[in-house]
Amino acid sequence: MQAPGPSTIGLLALLALLSWRAYKRFKRMVGRQRLSNVRPWITLTVFPLLTLLLAYGARAQLDHLGWMAAGVAAGALLAVYGLRQTRYEPTPKGLFTPRTRMSASYCRSSSSSGSCTASSSRPAALATPCAGSQETP
Repeated sequence: MQAPGPSTIGLLALLALLSWRAYKRFKRMVGRQRLSNVRPWITLTVFPLLTLLLAYGARAQLDHLGWMAAGVAAGALLAVYGLRQTRYEPTPKGLFTPRTRMSASYCRSSSSSGSCTASSSRPAALATPCAGSQETP
C-alpha cells in the first residue's frame, strides 16, 4: 500500500477542520441566542445597502433586476413568517430567543394529560410548552 501524499493529508486535515467548524457553528445556532441591541440595526442597514449596490450594478440588465426584485419579495415574505414565529424569553440577563423546534427535545410527553412538561435537565424558569400543548406561556 502506498503512503498518502502531502496533498492528500492536507485535504484530510482541511476536511476535518471544516467539519469541526460546521459542527461548532450549528451547535451555536441551535441553542438560545441573546438578543443584542446592535445586531438588528446592523442587519437593517447592511443588507439594504448591499441590495442597493447589487441593483446599481445590474441596472443595465432589466431581467436581472426583475429576478432580484422577486428574490427580495420572497425574502420579505420569509422574514415576516420568521418574525411571527419568533418568541422572546425575558430573563434577568436580558431577552433570549428560544429555538422552538429544539425545545421539543427538552420536553417529554405526559401520558395522563397529553401535554408536555419540562424535562428535569432543563431549569423550570426556562421551560416552554411544546407544540400542541394546552398550556399557555
